[in-house]
Amino acid sequence: MEGLKQFHQMARARGIKVVTEVMQVSQVEEMHDYVDVFQVGARNTQNFNLLDALGGVDKPVLIKRGISGTIEELLSSAEYVFSGAMRS
Repeated sequence: MEGLKQFHQMARARGIKVVTEVMQVSQVEEMHDYVDVFQVGARNTQNFNLLDALGGVDKPVLIKRGISGTIEELLSSAEYVFSGAMRS
């Protein structure tokens, strides 16, 4: 977290947006103020607790598609984020 905070400060000074991967539900709130876009790595595209938590944030979510992931699986993950937003 300390590295993310420093990176955020340097990025802000230069007008750069911060996109970083979140891997656990517990990180979402902790990272919120230091991230412009939350990224979900290909391995977490079926971490439904994480996707649900990200549906409740007021920031964009970037979902990476793994090389073997289908478009349907990618869309399903995105739909899960959107459904979390609808419940918030």
